[in-house]
Amino acid sequence: MFVPSFPMLRGADFFPVADVPLAVFRVVNGPYARHGHDFHELVLVARGTGQHEAFAPDNTPAHSVLLDEGDLFLIPVGWSHQYGECVGLEIFNVLFAPDLLEQWPSGEAAFGLCDGSSDVPANWTLQRGEREHLETLLQTIMRELAGRQRGFGIAASAKLAEVMVWLDRLNTRSPERRTPESQAAVLQAVAFMERHFAESIVLGDVARAAHLSAHYFCEVFKNSIGVSPGRYLLRLRLEHARYLLLTTTRPITEVAREAGFADASYFARAFKGAFGTSPSRLRATGR
Repeated sequence: MFVPSFPMLRGADFFPVADVPLAVFRVVNGPYARHGHDFHELVLVARGTGQHEAFAPDNTPAHSVLLDEGDLFLIPVGWSHQYGECVGLEIFNVLFAPDLLEQWPSGEAAFGLCDGSSDVPANWTLQRGEREHLETLLQTIMRELAGRQRGFGIAASAKLAEVMVWLDRLNTRSPERRTPESQAAVLQAVAFMERHFAESIVLGDVARAAHLSAHYFCEVFKNSIGVSPGRYLLRLRLEHARYLLLTTTRPITEVAREAGFADASYFARAFKGAFGTSPSRLRATGR
């Protein structure tokens, strides 16, 4: 039987309230020595780089990877891991007890969390818009847990469920309809939109970046991503605007321009339609 020689962290020492087994931290300045824990951990790399090593429950090295901005991975109960060679590394740590997924049909199985036996824990590489979207969700959980207003445990747990639904959908984006060529074209298109979303770009610009005709490109993109290129670009702009509203004090008109909206009125309508609140209210309340 393997007896660990490294610390085993306990959720009871991290969860702010005993009956809310969930915590989110933004952590900077590694390295972090090897450790295990009695909770699941979701890690998002927000900034910087570092080396990450994960070990299976039997102490077998599972993987060693160089982390970069946008990397996202799960460390299940029973696993251990460590960080090294960190350069400006900033990460979000989401710690949660396994029973938070009990209401999710096959939730733990979907991410290899049931018994920690997966060969390699679930992992993703997020595009900029996806990373910013996830950051805003995690920041909402942090505010709920810090504010401890009435019903905060339910609200924070519900937001974690939203995160897990979002991740599950990342896993199931029309894989049977992808080909290496179409996936490469979609990646080129997404990269183009990531670089130029703040500019006045149109569908033809994105299709040319993917080296496809506009009509065929729309079909390939929607099959792969699940939405049209136009809706993806709009959501990318709106997510970036929300991120700026929550993390900066820039004027709303400046935020709109930086996110690619030339018309402030259209920006306000689109923002409220997407998030159910106005940019000014989000800035004032954080929700």
